[in-house]
Amino acid sequence: MKQDLSLLRRRLVATIRKSIPPGRVPAVLPDGRFADVNYRDRHLGSWGPVKHLQHLEVLARDGGEPAIRALDHWLKHDYQSENGWFNDVGVPRILAHIALLLGDTLTGPRRRQVLKILTRAKVGWTGANLLDLGMITLQDRKSTRLNSSHRT
Repeated sequence: MKQDLSLLRRRLVATIRKSIPPGRVPAVLPDGRFADVNYRDRHLGSWGPVKHLQHLEVLARDGGEPAIRALDHWLKHDYQSENGWFNDVGVPRILAHIALLLGDTLTGPRRRQVLKILTRAKVGWTGANLLDLGMITLQDRKSTRLNSSHRT
């Protein structure tokens, strides 16, 4: 069973890695922000802070200290949109990818904060949103089971 979960995780991470567009992201500032992100944006359709997670996903592909610093910034501020889709689907989906990419480096309180945000994914959507929520739930459960030895 553990080997099956490990194989599933490797395949899922490989799929996520392939889905991340190639390219570079701006440097992470000392406080974990990105200079090109408008963190005060309140637009409902193109919410600015989600760009932080998109940059972070690219950084998480390679791991390292900049990815952790950017993640810590997000977790500290726990940005939420007035558009429920971002809170219920968009943010949990990208954050689930980030958690899987970071793997064993995501431990302790940081890991618990990520899992808390993932639980915001709400059932009740339909169509592609429902499919996204199913994937978030699967990724959350795989992340929880695969990294259970790192709980503190």
